[in-house]
Amino acid sequence: MRGGRFGFFMFLLGMICIYKVASAQQSATDFFKIAVNSMKYSDYNNTIFFATKAIELNPKFGAAYWNRAIAYDYKGDYHASINDYDSALKYYANSIDLTTLHKNRGMVYNDMREYDSAIIDFNKALALTPDYPLAYWNRGIAEDGIDRSDSAVKDYTRALEDFVSVNDICQLHLLRGLAYKKLKKNEKSNAEFKEILKLDTAHDYHRAYAKYILETPDSARYTIRTAIVNAKGNADAYMNAYFDAARLFSVMNNKEKAIGCLEMSFDLGYKRFNNVDGRDFDNFRDDPEFVALVKKYKDMANKPSQIIPLPKKPVDK
Repeated sequence: MRGGRFGFFMFLLGMICIYKVASAQQSATDFFKIAVNSMKYSDYNNTIFFATKAIELNPKFGAAYWNRAIAYDYKGDYHASINDYDSALKYYANSIDLTTLHKNRGMVYNDMREYDSAIIDFNKALALTPDYPLAYWNRGIAEDGIDRSDSAVKDYTRALEDFVSVNDICQLHLLRGLAYKKLKKNEKSNAEFKEILKLDTAHDYHRAYAKYILETPDSARYTIRTAIVNAKGNADAYMNAYFDAARLFSVMNNKEKAIGCLEMSFDLGYKRFNNVDGRDFDNFRDDPEFVALVKKYKDMANKPSQIIPLPKKPVDK
């Protein structure tokens, strides 16, 4: 925790130094640099604030719209994010940039559960870059969302050809396993979760989920609790471990544990509210206690904090 706080303090000092230059010259690029640095520290309020300042000075600053769109998505302000991606797309011609922008906008539509719109964007990304694994991955999620699980399985399978990270591979096996489960292909579904246990030797969310499906709730609980213990001392990992525990307990329909772990993750600084809209929390999506908890922390996160005031530009005499 100390390391994280010290890092953020140093970041603020650096941001102030950059800001002094920006306020004197009124440079859109300088404001954008502060927005980018803010994003690195999950400071989405400052990301939006300074990206907006950059756009005010340069209304055609595509990268500022792009950066601000990401921050709005993480905060759960999806319509604002879509609007910024619409704007950003006007200022890019490179196929690689356009591919990523369409993929990103599709991911926001996935967060909104507007899966038909998401699929249109992922198709556009794949038309530009046919071998783009992230577009297959996320199109699979959208297809699963509208009960086209056969198509989802094909997309997850295609995505698996290009990922080498154990974490990514396990996540895709988990998604494909759940798609097979929806298709009532239980043998194939179980094979996916067995693959996770073979590949993933860490105590984490994927392994805990696989143990829940294949073994017992107790073994899943032990795995996710071990993940929390192992993460202690690393502020970001500790925060994320509690969020993953909340996801798992929600899947297991344990409301008390799910809400308790979610609140702990928020207290530790978790701000990715778009992930709270993930399907793992569907068991309690409309539960008044869950709704009230998320609203409380969203409201707290949306309060302007640590934003450096902008002095007026001196008037020439």
